[in-house]
Amino acid sequence: MKTEITCVFDRITNPGFFSRLIHGLSFYIKSGDDHIMFDMGLIGRYLMKNLNKLGINPDIITEIIFSHGHSDHVGGLRLFLKNRTNIEPIHIYAHPDFKEPKVANILGMRMWNAGFYEIEEQLEKKLKYKLSKDPIEITEFLTTTGEIPLEERKGITNVSKRYVHKVDGKWSLDPVLDDISLFLQTKQGVVVLCGDCHSGLTNTIRKVEDLSGNQVVTVLGGVHVIGSDKTEMHIITEEMLTEFKHINLHINHSVGGRQFRFLQKKLGKERVQYLPVGKTFVFES
Repeated sequence: MKTEITCVFDRITNPGFFSRLIHGLSFYIKSGDDHIMFDMGLIGRYLMKNLNKLGINPDIITEIIFSHGHSDHVGGLRLFLKNRTNIEPIHIYAHPDFKEPKVANILGMRMWNAGFYEIEEQLEKKLKYKLSKDPIEITEFLTTTGEIPLEERKGITNVSKRYVHKVDGKWSLDPVLDDISLFLQTKQGVVVLCGDCHSGLTNTIRKVEDLSGNQVVTVLGGVHVIGSDKTEMHIITEEMLTEFKHINLHINHSVGGRQFRFLQKKLGKERVQYLPVGKTFVFES
């Protein structure tokens, strides 16, 4: 079985490929007869522009998987559904809490909606939700991690102090328990696809190796180390140099320029590369 994974939404592009981008992340996955979107970027018109340039028709999409409920990963859904004429409902896979209210908290002030954007009832009818804290098998070789509980997050986590959610009616720091990733079983080993990896890069790798029983060889997508200081980056790179020295990183979205250069310096440019819009990876399972 051949699986193709293409980045369709990020700030950085292949040279000369896209002319205008904005913060957010989305991937298109083609695996056999399945056509899957993993996250939907922040703004629908840019998502649609990118899909059109790649020749991806919204009508062929059979599943959408949300890594978590932050707006830069779910914001493009509404316009995507408006451009879809296929009457067959799309299956939505996500954590049960991915629609919970989330806001950005700057200097103690709740500034803007950082969570799921409500959509019209007629658009909701195009969706069929399959929500679970547990891993879900999407295809024979592609599976979600499910929730990574706080007690399993032993390494550095990538949770921004800017974002809050409600607990017992009060706003508090959001640990992003709705964070999930995907993993693909291939002939070369396991490939992990992350949206933001708020649970932590090494925590996610450990979870995937535990669930799959196999070694992770590649990580694709967002790792959200943009807020990590030098001490935290040293801890992450030390784990990648010892416990996970066999893994290559093709990363983007919220990695941070300084943090990306740090990873390349410590792990080597051959192991750490930026994943731009338009880049496609092909794997055999």
